[in-house]
Parts: sequence; C-alpha cells; structure tokens
Amino acid sequence: MTREEMYAALMAGQVVLGIELGSTRIKSVLLAQASGEVIATGGFDWENQLEDGIWTYHLDQVQLGVQESFRKLAHEVQLHYRIQLRRPVELQLPVWGASGES
Repeated sequence: MTREEMYAALMAGQVVLGIELGSTRIKSVLLAQASGEVIATGGFDWENQLEDGIWTYHLDQVQLGVQESFRKLAHEVQLHYRIQLRRPVELQLPVWGASGES
C-alpha cells in the first residue's frame, strides 16, 4: 500500500490493532485491514518476577505496558500521518481473550 492508501485506511477506520503480551516485551501493531500491512508499531520492555516459587507479572505492569505500547504506536502514527489516534476503548474495538480462572 502507498502512504496515501494507508492514510485513507486510518481515516476510514479500516485498521486492526493487535497487542501481544510476550515474555520480555509487550508489542502493539496497527495493520491495514484490507492488506494486513503494518502501519505503525509500539512496544514496552518488561520482566517477569519470581514470587513464592512462581514466575509472574503484576497486573499493574500489564496495564502500564499496554498503555505505553499503544502510546508509542499512536506517536508513530502522529509523526508519519499527522493523525491523532484515540484510545482503543473510545474506538469500540472488539475484545477477545482468555482467562485461566474457572
């Protein structure tokens, strides 16, 4: 896609936001819905902690990492396309997930 086509996809809301909670890094990627091409990325480095013999991550670090990763992605969009992204909640994005609780 050309830069102009990516700009048009952003303006039309034809994008997909992916967030990965990896073992050492939280990654955000914004893709053009039609082509799957990367428009922007963001990331946050983090480390797990050994507590009571269990390797874990604190939920406040998850929240901070997702917010920071998205902030960096939004900054990249602002720099390259001069578009101010809103928070994902305001965009009413669908949410999929899993829980280890039963």
